[in-house]
Order: sequence, then structure tokens, then C-alpha cells
Amino acid sequence: MNLFHLEDKKIKITPETLLIPHFKILWDRDKSKDKAIAMAELSYIYFMSDYKSFYLAYPESDRTAQIKHDILKDKDYKPDDAVKLAITKYKELQNTPSLRMLIGARHAQEIITEYYNSLKLDGMDAKSVQPISASLEKLGKIAESIDKLEDKLKREVQTEGRSKGGRTINKFEE
Repeated sequence: MNLFHLEDKKIKITPETLLIPHFKILWDRDKSKDKAIAMAELSYIYFMSDYKSFYLAYPESDRTAQIKHDILKDKDYKPDDAVKLAITKYKELQNTPSLRMLIGARHAQEIITEYYNSLKLDGMDAKSVQPISASLEKLGKIAESIDKLEDKLKREVQTEGRSKGGRTINKFEE
């Protein structure tokens, strides 16, 4: 789902975004001419929720603070109920079985990372470290599997926007 597009070196909101009531509420309540508040809130929603967001690299507990700092430039920002509902809707709209699997895999990957970060290897003998070493060899395969799943999801999204013969579907033909 694309909320934005780049036009003349400026970020613009896509017209179909405003057809969805959850996002239209945010847009309409911002009475400013430049819609800076609405764009900030939509940016927050995107970076918090979209599976392609660079900020998904952060654990969920850190993601909010990073987005507030980097994107909103307001560490005290607190999303209100309308923003929270829009986040829920955004997640629903992009939800597919492959995405659910990817989200689960990323969550499991984060748990595995936390486990390895918490290990205290000091004072362990070679025999105790051996199972840990053996499991470390499998981490590359796990990461590779998650990358393949992400690639599959990207292909699904690209395929959704195409018709027979590879012709791109007009936004209003979908």
C-alpha cells in the first residue's frame, strides 16, 4: 500500500489514500494549508506499520522513539486514537498470509537475537559452548529464509498491480 509518491522532489499523498476514512480524518482535521500535521501523522503511520519501512529494523520498543526523533522531530509526540486506528487499518490493508508469516519470522528473529545477546559465555568450558556454536551455524540459513520470504512478498505486491500481459492496472480499474 502506498500512501505517498514523489513528485517534483516533494512527497505527495496518493489520492486513493484519502478515499479510506481512517486517513481522510487525519487529513481533514489538519486545517493548515500545507497539511504539515497530517503529513507528519501519515509518515508516522507509514514508518511504524509498513513492512517495507526502514524502521522495522528496530525492535518495536525502540521504533517509536526513533521515528519521533528522526521523522517527526518531536520526542514528546503521542499518537491519539485517530492515529492508532489508522495504524490498525494500515496494517489490515497490507495483511496477507505471506506478510503475517514475515512478521512472525521477524519477531522470532528478534527473540533469537535477544537470546544470543543475553548469553554469558565467560567461564564456560568448550563442551558447554559447543551446542551454542552449532546453533550459530544455522543463523545464516534463518536470515536467508527471511530474505527469501521478503522477496516473495515483494513479488506478490508487484503482481497485484498488473493485469494479464503485464499491463499496469490504472488505480481506478482495481
